Amino acid sequence: MDVLQKGWGWLLGLGILLALLGVVLIAAPVLGTLAVDLLVAWFLIIGGIAQIVHAFMEKAWRGFLLELASGVLFLVVGGLLLFRPLAGAQALTLFLAAFLLVEGIVRTVRLRGIHPITQRTRFLNGSSIPHLGAWGAATMPLEHWFGSGILNV
Repeated sequence: MDVLQKGWGWLLGLGILLALLGVVLIAAPVLGTLAVDLLVAWFLIIGGIAQIVHAFMEKAWRGFLLELASGVLFLVVGGLLLFRPLAGAQALTLFLAAFLLVEGIVRTVRLRGIHPITQRTRFLNGSSIPHLGAWGAATMPLEHWFGSGILNV
């Protein structure tokens, strides 16, 4: 507790800063979307560089070509997200929706083998939450998928 009492001002300042950032992101969701998109892009680029370096460090390894191809793919996808952030954000939304849909189906099927499904068990299992995410992406107007360049990259 002594440490917290000495640095309470910094902790308070951090709390205020994070609250202000939260308000800004709630007020401007596009800004938050672009920030996440760019963060993912840089993670992919850095990961791709690391994979390529690792592949060349282990040239004798049987998986050299696969590691190299994976690193190049990371770089390409990261570059696309970096230079086409709006299309990238929509693509990330589409992939997240697909993941949530598959996850919801898998959970529902898995639960069915364990316990008879009722509305209550479906909710408690969490299998209805991924379906909501997939429904949100599915209700996005079709012109967003084609007009933004997601499906015609």
